[in-house]
Amino acid sequence: MSAHILVVEPETALQAALSSWLEWEGYDCAVASDPEEALAIAEHDRADVALVSDHAAAWDACGLAGELKSLREDLAIIVLCGAGRRRCRVERSLDVIEEIPAPITRGAVTQAVTRAVRWREAPAKDRQAVLAYQEATARRAAELREACRQMTDVDVVVGLKSPVGALMEGRNPGAVAHAMRVTEMAQLLGSVLKLTPRALAALERAAFLHDLGKAALPDELLQKPTPLTDLEIGLLRRHPLIAYDILSEIPLFEDAAPIVMSTQERFDGRGYPRGLAALEIPMAARVISLVDAFDLLTTGHPLGLRMSLPEACAELVRGAGVQFDPDLVRLWLRLADTSHPREPIPGASHRTPGAFSVI
Repeated sequence: MSAHILVVEPETALQAALSSWLEWEGYDCAVASDPEEALAIAEHDRADVALVSDHAAAWDACGLAGELKSLREDLAIIVLCGAGRRRCRVERSLDVIEEIPAPITRGAVTQAVTRAVRWREAPAKDRQAVLAYQEATARRAAELREACRQMTDVDVVVGLKSPVGALMEGRNPGAVAHAMRVTEMAQLLGSVLKLTPRALAALERAAFLHDLGKAALPDELLQKPTPLTDLEIGLLRRHPLIAYDILSEIPLFEDAAPIVMSTQERFDGRGYPRGLAALEIPMAARVISLVDAFDLLTTGHPLGLRMSLPEACAELVRGAGVQFDPDLVRLWLRLADTSHPREPIPGASHRTPGAFSVI
């Protein structure tokens, strides 16, 4: 049976877009333009998930969420944040609460609704386990947020000695070394791309902090000896949003926050958390995605394997146009001091020796 989604959105155009996106995915939708209509629908009709728009001039999204939950205790609620984003503080008694930051995309909405529906359908023990993980994540995120508030641009360079670097390393030994390598390689590509000083600074900060959200996830989840449930996988895939939530409130990182949020997107549109594709993905995020993968392939951490430079470049070639921006792959291969990859792509045959001193 199809899940029933309640869309609470005052703007007619966005209301129509949200409902059409979800109906295309096979969900049944009901729409409401104001809190009174939403409460009436929730009281008299079935609703599994509610998308509640957070428009400052229209209503208090958190207050409306609480009222909806009082009518339907098992209702899963997702808050759609407006352009002037506010953090929506909702009581922990809510079964599911996600915030989708503006601008709202189809991929972000469908992925969030999929997670919410899976939540409602999961066994009670799995739901309770993820609740515990979420509470632990919130505590760690608060620590990381405070550490990031203490950072300066110098701290991005010194790495482990920075306030947040120590926390990252404590959670995952080797994390700072990886972050520093990714930062240096991203700087190399950014300089070749002739990014503006402001864009290059944002790229540097985002590269260093691209795994920040993972540092907020609890060890019990990251080191779970048994296979992860669908709910747990969904929580893991929220780490870019967790990082965005931390960084977007700090002036030093306001340019870096949306980049970090987009580093797990794929060029073919099958990434997360927003399902962006191709040029929808910020250039800096495409750069970080590429050099992050290259570093993991060549250092073997944490994948448990280590490729040679030619093997790693060939792997990037296979991912060109699928996971990675093909133009950036071509550019990276021109810089690589390695033999010709097994599966060449046009324009990738002339490279400058010695460019990988950063590795």
